[in-house]
Amino acid sequence: MIRRVVSCAAMCATLLLVSVGSAVAASHGAGTETITEHFRDEVAFAEESPNPCTGEPGTFTALAKNGKVHVTTQADGELWVTGTFEGTAVFTPAEPGGVSASGHFTNWFGVSLNQKNSVEHSTGTFHLTGSDGSRITVHMTEHISTNARGELTVSFEKLHTSCG
Repeated sequence: MIRRVVSCAAMCATLLLVSVGSAVAASHGAGTETITEHFRDEVAFAEESPNPCTGEPGTFTALAKNGKVHVTTQADGELWVTGTFEGTAVFTPAEPGGVSASGHFTNWFGVSLNQKNSVEHSTGTFHLTGSDGSRITVHMTEHISTNARGELTVSFEKLHTSCG
């Protein structure tokens, strides 16, 4: 669940800012253009999902207390996007009296595009403490690379969950 949400958040932010960044670069002709967007107190996601340690149904919610996305474009079509978000994460059980959990998350993503290849990568970590004293840690890393023909050359996702 968290892996899919982190990937979706990174891709959605990238697509939004790619269109803005490309428009800025095109409107000014040759050269490099940059845009930086700051976020505060934005819901990063809220999604029904089981607790990764108990399987108990509930909802994971992440509130990005601080976030920044930076886009750099060049007139030749090269593009770089990076984003960093951090804030609070909460698991609310579907059943009253179930184990809730709250804590902190961080997420970073980057995208680089040029006429020869593209690279997308992200990493995210969630640390939560349950109302019963349990600890949940989820760490995700992913990477995708393509060549100039759009062929996938490298792709991996690593998800590590620890419960205790």
